[in-house]
Amino acid sequence: MFRMPRGLCLALLLASGSALVRQTPVIRSPNGAMARHRTLPRLQDTTAPYDSDKTIQAAVDLVEQDSKILDKVVNARSQMTAPESAILIASASAAALAPALVGPKVVEVFVPAVGALIASIGFSSEYLGRQAMSRGKENSALTIQSATECELIIAQAERIKAPVPFMVGIGVSGVALALVMPELFANVAAHPNWLIGFPQFMLFAVPLGVTWAAVVAADALERMRIKCREAINSVAPGGKPTEVVPKYENAEKIKTFFKAVLPGPILAVVCPAPHGMGIAFTTLLWTAIAALQGAYCLVVAEAELARAVDRQTLTARQAAVSEQYANQGCRNGSILPFTSSLGGICAAGAAAATEFLPLIERFELKPLECLITGFFPAIGVLFASSASV
Repeated sequence: MFRMPRGLCLALLLASGSALVRQTPVIRSPNGAMARHRTLPRLQDTTAPYDSDKTIQAAVDLVEQDSKILDKVVNARSQMTAPESAILIASASAAALAPALVGPKVVEVFVPAVGALIASIGFSSEYLGRQAMSRGKENSALTIQSATECELIIAQAERIKAPVPFMVGIGVSGVALALVMPELFANVAAHPNWLIGFPQFMLFAVPLGVTWAAVVAADALERMRIKCREAINSVAPGGKPTEVVPKYENAEKIKTFFKAVLPGPILAVVCPAPHGMGIAFTTLLWTAIAALQGAYCLVVAEAELARAVDRQTLTARQAAVSEQYANQGCRNGSILPFTSSLGGICAAGAAAATEFLPLIERFELKPLECLITGFFPAIGVLFASSASV
């Protein structure tokens, strides 16, 4: 009667079953200093009821805080260049001093020209602002598209990997069955003659089934590895591939098949069986090697998938931040059409104000004339400054 040592049986079962153990991923903050001061509230008591409203509100408050910090940083820095500021101040000052320095004929032409110049600076600010808004939206859309494509490819990779844990389970069950199979057919001599070959057939059927499971797992691993590499390349910076995508054609499929099939029977035949064990030890070793191959495929598949998911998660977070900043830019740029329209009104007002100067010249009130010609250009300067967001 064939009997395996209990220690060897336990070791084989643990070695095969350890592949099913999965480690829970740990999320680490990329900025530890910020994470210490800005973290979501954690539940201290696991038995207490979960308050989802407070957690969601805390997350929304963090996003609002980030937006306010961004506004403060942008508002603390002047968006107008030094030449633009100099032109605006000089134009408004020249329009205000024109009645005191030049004649009425020059004032009638100079003041509307100054008003048009100031309005053109406001229109140029709107043009530049809309260009920046368009670039922000485009970058945000491209980042979201990349994250979505990567997520789609990862979903396909997970679908390909789905049979691998089941194949590992078949391998573990096969090892357990190979351990107890000799005990079930120990008294083969007591059976009728037509059942004499049945135990030997069953002893070889178990490793064959486990080998088939290893072949399926190896094939799924290769196909999933290609998908994971494609997912990483889809979100590569600058569109330049960073991973080498292996080809999986008929020649590679044949290599994968023989790599999964040959190690088990070869090692089982080469390794000498202990005295009294015979064919039972050979089939057991074959089954254990095939189960180990399936477990190895599962470990490698999880590692490849983890790399792709990590890259996709990073891209999704970048897409969220990019979308937030793009929306913030659209919010700040929503005032541009309004300020440009007011700048045009001020230019028209400056041109209309010169028509009232002949009525005031008879009273010889130069300060009043300077006030009339400089009022609309000064207001236009304020609107042009506010347009530079």
